[in-house]
Amino acid sequence: MTNFLSKMNRFWKKGLSMALAAGLLVSVGAGGMTLAADEALTAAPISAETASAPFLLTEKGEARASVYLGEGAGEIAATALAELTDTVERISGAVLPRAETLPDEDLCIVLATPETSPEIVSLFADDLAWLGDSDGFAVRRAGNRLYILGTCEKGVLNGVYDFLEENCGILWTRGDDALGTLYTERATLKAANTDYREQSPFAFRGWNSCGQGAGGVHHTDTATRWFDGRTKLNARVGGFKGDIDTFVADDGYAYTVNGLIPFGTGVTLKVDEYFDEHPDYFMTDAQGNPWKNQWSSNLNFYNMEAAEALAQELCDYAHENNLQYIGYSQSDNQHFCMFVDGVDLATQPFTVDGVTVTPDMDNYKSTVYWNFVNHAARKLYELDPNLKLVSLAYIYAEYAPAIDIEDNIIIQFAPIQGDDHNPIQTSRYNVSVKKNLEDWAAKTKNIVVYNYYACLPCTIYSRPIAEKVQQDLQWYAELGILGVTPEGGVDSAPGYDNYDAWSMNHLYYWLMNELFWDPYADLDALTVKFCDAAYGNGSKYMQEYYRLIQEGWDANDDMVWYITGGDTYIKKYIIDAGNADAVMTALNRALSMANGELERTRIRLIRDITEEQIEKWSLFEPEDGAAYYTSLGRDVLTAEENLSVTEGPWSEIRPLTVFKGQELEDCFRDVEVRLMWDTENVYVAYKIPNDKIGTEENPYDKIAPMSEFDAWFKDSPEFNETYLVGNMTNLSDHHAFYSDAADQILQYDAGASFHAGPYDWASYSRQVVGAKPSESYWMNVLVIPFEVLGVDYRSAVLGGTFISNIYDKSYSDSIYYGWCGANVWSTSSFRLIEMVGGPGRTASKPAASTAPADFDFNRLPALKAPLEAIEK
Repeated sequence: MTNFLSKMNRFWKKGLSMALAAGLLVSVGAGGMTLAADEALTAAPISAETASAPFLLTEKGEARASVYLGEGAGEIAATALAELTDTVERISGAVLPRAETLPDEDLCIVLATPETSPEIVSLFADDLAWLGDSDGFAVRRAGNRLYILGTCEKGVLNGVYDFLEENCGILWTRGDDALGTLYTERATLKAANTDYREQSPFAFRGWNSCGQGAGGVHHTDTATRWFDGRTKLNARVGGFKGDIDTFVADDGYAYTVNGLIPFGTGVTLKVDEYFDEHPDYFMTDAQGNPWKNQWSSNLNFYNMEAAEALAQELCDYAHENNLQYIGYSQSDNQHFCMFVDGVDLATQPFTVDGVTVTPDMDNYKSTVYWNFVNHAARKLYELDPNLKLVSLAYIYAEYAPAIDIEDNIIIQFAPIQGDDHNPIQTSRYNVSVKKNLEDWAAKTKNIVVYNYYACLPCTIYSRPIAEKVQQDLQWYAELGILGVTPEGGVDSAPGYDNYDAWSMNHLYYWLMNELFWDPYADLDALTVKFCDAAYGNGSKYMQEYYRLIQEGWDANDDMVWYITGGDTYIKKYIIDAGNADAVMTALNRALSMANGELERTRIRLIRDITEEQIEKWSLFEPEDGAAYYTSLGRDVLTAEENLSVTEGPWSEIRPLTVFKGQELEDCFRDVEVRLMWDTENVYVAYKIPNDKIGTEENPYDKIAPMSEFDAWFKDSPEFNETYLVGNMTNLSDHHAFYSDAADQILQYDAGASFHAGPYDWASYSRQVVGAKPSESYWMNVLVIPFEVLGVDYRSAVLGGTFISNIYDKSYSDSIYYGWCGANVWSTSSFRLIEMVGGPGRTASKPAASTAPADFDFNRLPALKAPLEAIEK
């Protein structure tokens, strides 16, 4: 029933009368209804003339109403009063006085909860019952009084913000006040919408805001948090432990004064304090030695005493920092190895509560982990039943466990592999995300979804994500979960990346906040409302700009992740979509038509970046990819004497040579990649020149061995990332193969999911010393079986990309160079690799929408030498 009422709310809002339980006389617009009056419940004299007359806040710069806040109000209600009076003064110049007592006849706005204004219990019983324990609100006029009421003070504050937007025309659209607070000065303010009520289907609505704010402090921007509150959000996800002081802003205001609920995160055991006495609280290495890790929550999830110790840490930290919601979660690269008597428990069946899971099951690690969290939650409840344990359903813990979840646990469902381009319910890349969330929702409704809607959104592109977010949110509402706490960036000062991201995505940040409150809002109407307020006379051209951006975005269904770059956003979604000229025309006309400097500034921020990026990505250099059939076999192609491009079979293959950084700068080394294939394997050969090979400065002589805990080549001066998919029509089944000059390898599967060794593929390297330093190079050949790619050579539609990571600041600030400027992990950067020659090939070409727009399927790349030369 709650969800139904939340959906119907959009029809009741703004002018449709709701029957008041008290039967008050209410004037509504055309088509409304008039109810009989019950004078016994009337708090002030009512005349027909008063009831039907506009409610004047100000007239010609003079106050016409006062504001009343009863005794016993807290700081959130006081904030509501201040925000109401300050905003009215800002728009009209008039100061609404505060009434010490309720006036009998003069117009008065009453900010009311049952505690501060007991009369509303009988006056608006139906509203209070409908609002329940939500932070929703009702706006009701009763004669000369206008009530903004809620069952809690945050509800009143939300009502004030909504009332000001509806009746005074003010919009809060970003943290930067000058650029984001939109209104027109008016000396006379009349309240026209005075009879409606609202609540959100989501109990929690907020962001985990990353990056540096306007003051240069990580996670902290005072204005951004006020923007969140003014758009009726109510949650603030903190940084890691130690960041809790960011809940107090630089100006001395605690974020909680505008109703934001802190979610403290990152609490774990203090390694230095616990390790010596309780090494069994921590995971081990492969030899059974407890592993001391300062930087991750490397706890032993099989040890319930460790869970109880964690509960005590959570309780203490919550009490020290006045938190009700306190978080513990696994790390990004959680080590999961627990040797006991020579046996790794993580390889053995696990039984709890009569349920057994085995390591081959998707939710094996998840069940082990959530059993640990369950135990900590039970202990936490004993210590303080009011505390809630917040934990990420993240990476392996994203799978719903095979066990039930304690009621005092809040699940932050964090689908790091999610597609930000298409709705969860319809995206072919979100199948696992959809299933996992449905499985969770069947276990508990204590879920907030931690999407990555604004995590590193491209600073060069206005990402039209609102329609996708709306469909996601409506689905969340149907599931009945608690809410959303996605990741994004704080608004920043010029000079920080987030400033450009907010400037390019100004509309979409605001739309997302609006949708968090009301996922059924009319996006078209909101966009017009925003454009009219933000761009003035340039509005219609900015609306056309956003339409064109949406059109390019909708042209295909590529997966978009938070690392997607300009080769997709600008090259594919604007230039290849054929909209580049129209986009610039719309922006230039909007700029010429705008009627104020602030309006022009907002447009210019978008226009200048878009113009620069279109010019840059118009120079995009495509390159066709080809892998050539060979019958030479693995042993010949990987023999040391053949790890060369100056002689031998690899010298006969046409190389890929277009490798660029993320600003489309050419690689300072002439990286080349060659590909061959046979009926068993795909062979990928990198040539990376380095004039230090053969000298005392040879960086490859200093590569440190990887430990079993390393998940990245931290100590390698260079390494390669080979992204391959066996079927270009299903990019969600791709794999990433990492290799260095010491032939150390790792594998990640779709979504940066670590694939544990041993591996069925291999790396072969050789350092070639040339006749002169400029001719020296590192040769790296990967042998990747088709079986690893999940396809047979006969039906494979090969695709992917290649990235060389070069850590050498003496040459360039960039650290990686991708084929045709490809970004790491970005499947939308994948290009078709034509398999040339070979027996028994039956594969059809992929659909046009999945292949590069400039690929000519009718032309096979020319060999440097005939195929016969390779097959000798």
